[in-house]
Amino acid sequence: MPLFVQVVVERLTYVNTHANLVAKHTSEVLGQVESIVNSQGAETACGKAIELIFRWCKKRVEDTSGPESVVEPRLDSFVIYLLRNGCSDVLMKAAILEQICLPGLENKSPQVAAVTKAAENQLAQLRKSRPADEDKLKRWHQAYHMFRLSAHCFVRGAELLTAEKNEDSLEFLTSAYSLSIRIINGPPMVS
Repeated sequence: MPLFVQVVVERLTYVNTHANLVAKHTSEVLGQVESIVNSQGAETACGKAIELIFRWCKKRVEDTSGPESVVEPRLDSFVIYLLRNGCSDVLMKAAILEQICLPGLENKSPQVAAVTKAAENQLAQLRKSRPADEDKLKRWHQAYHMFRLSAHCFVRGAELLTAEKNEDSLEFLTSAYSLSIRIINGPPMVS
C-alpha cells in the first residue's frame, strides 16, 4: 500500500512575518494576562495585553540609553515602526491585535486561547467597521517590509565594502537606495 505524505506549508504574509519579530515578547505578555481571563474575562485580558504591548513599544522608542539604543528599534517591531512614523492609535491597535493573533500562541493554554480569540474578534470588528484603515495597514506592512529590506541591503553592502568586494557592495547599496526612494516617494498615509 503506497504511503501518502501531505506537506502543509504555512503561507507567510507580511502580517505573520512582522508579528513573528516580537513573538517571544507577545507570548510573555499573554502569560502575564492569563490570570485575568479567569477573574475578569478574555476581553479585559485582551485589553490589558494591548496596553502592555503598547507600553513596551513606547518604552523602546523613548529609550536612548544602554545597548538597545544603538539598534534602530523600528527593525524590531512593526508597532514601533508605526509609532515612530506617527500613525493613528487605530492602526497601532490593529497591528497589536494582529500580533496577539499570531498562529501558535493560542496553544500556550486555554486562557491564552481565549485571549487570542477575543483579539481575533476585535480585529474582525475593527476591519469591518473601518475598511479604509485596513487598506492603510496593508500599505504600512508593505512599507515596513521595504524598510527592513532596505536596512538589510545597506548593512550587507557596507559589510561587502569593508571586505573590499566593491561590485557586490555596489549592488546591495544601490538596492538599499532604490528601496529607500520608493518608501519616501510612496509612503502610506499617516492618519
